[in-house]
Amino acid sequence: MGNILFLVGFSFLTGLRRTLEFFGFMGEHMRERWERRWRGIITFWGGIFMVMSGWPMFGMFVEFFGFINLFGSFFPLVLTFLRSLPFIGTFLNLPVVSTAVDKVAGKSSNSMV
Repeated sequence: MGNILFLVGFSFLTGLRRTLEFFGFMGEHMRERWERRWRGIITFWGGIFMVMSGWPMFGMFVEFFGFINLFGSFFPLVLTFLRSLPFIGTFLNLPVVSTAVDKVAGKSSNSMV
């Protein structure tokens, strides 16, 4: 149920055309987009199919791997936004936490925020 609601919400936020373009099903440069994201697209949709088919635990792990591959490039942007918030930003900018979060998000340790 959550998978379907996620896809419907994603479609409402970005629009149907952009959703189909994001997942590589239509649009200009479809081949290049598919070549960059094929691993994430297949594992994400495969995980959804596995969850719907009765393999929920294994399907969630496969879907999570696909989600990280598809949306991983957004994590530094989200981290930058979170660091601008009053209480969360103070915590995320602590030296120990900042180093650990930067490694997880894939940012270089000498980047300035």
